[in-house]
Amino acid sequence: MASTRHSVKIWRVSAIPGRRRPFINYLESARAAIASHDRSKPRFHAFLKVCQSKPACGRQSLADLMVTPVQRLPRVLLLLEDILKRTPPSMEDHATIQEAIAALKKVVEHINEDKRRTEDRLAMFDVVRSIHNCPADLLSSHRHLTAKLECVEVSNLIVGRGHPVTLFLFSDCLELCKPRKKPLSSPSLKHVTRLSLLHVEQVLDLGDAQFGIICEHGPFALTTEGDKKAFLKELCANIATSLCRPDPESLLRVASVEELSLEAHSLTLSRRMKRYASRVVQRATSLHNTPGRLRRALSQLLTSPFRQHEGSPMGKSGEGQ
Repeated sequence: MASTRHSVKIWRVSAIPGRRRPFINYLESARAAIASHDRSKPRFHAFLKVCQSKPACGRQSLADLMVTPVQRLPRVLLLLEDILKRTPPSMEDHATIQEAIAALKKVVEHINEDKRRTEDRLAMFDVVRSIHNCPADLLSSHRHLTAKLECVEVSNLIVGRGHPVTLFLFSDCLELCKPRKKPLSSPSLKHVTRLSLLHVEQVLDLGDAQFGIICEHGPFALTTEGDKKAFLKELCANIATSLCRPDPESLLRVASVEELSLEAHSLTLSRRMKRYASRVVQRATSLHNTPGRLRRALSQLLTSPFRQHEGSPMGKSGEGQ
């Protein structure tokens, strides 16, 4: 009877994910908010220190105490596995402990999967907020972000040769963005086009840091300093999933520049990129093209009452000395 009661209590653990889902999914963001307030608000910092010194807290901080409920299930799982090693198979409790371990493993897997989905949704929101004129239907429940890559176009199809392009690879599409002309603006990227993976015919490895994509709009080539190999592997896997193909490796092949109708010297963008970089730096450091907030801050600094004027007593005292 005792083992039956224990097994009933263990199977009730399956209700934990639904009850603690908001707490577990947003635990990291809550801890980050507490740490931010702890640094910026002295009274809140003093309150946390007073609570931490109490015997009930065991000299643990609030962030450490928040992690305790999440770590409890893995600790119980390790404890049951240790008890199972010391329980003979002939005992009746041996089968009950095995059932309890299986139930707890399912709960832990469910919690981890639900947390991963929440992180994917938050990543999608961050991408949408960072893109100006982002399509509203980019945010979808069946779509998730898998990779991001900073590139420079070496063809002349998307934004122009020598201009930077940011690629957001989703499970069923490829979002192409370019930096906005206004520096330090928010959002920092601008929507260019969205390419469905169903319309991608081939992915080409052009050697070194270059790669190309053949789609319905035509072929285009890019170069990157990021992890090109991992990005192309993820891209081919998503294309194969969208097309229901079992051979993602067949979508990627090594090719030459001539196949994309590009000249060999088009892959060397040093001069073009130097001119573009100089224009970006000049635009960012120019006061006339500086955003309004920075201009207002500079004007307030120049007209500050603490600045020494010629007719101020401070100036006169300084001259007298």
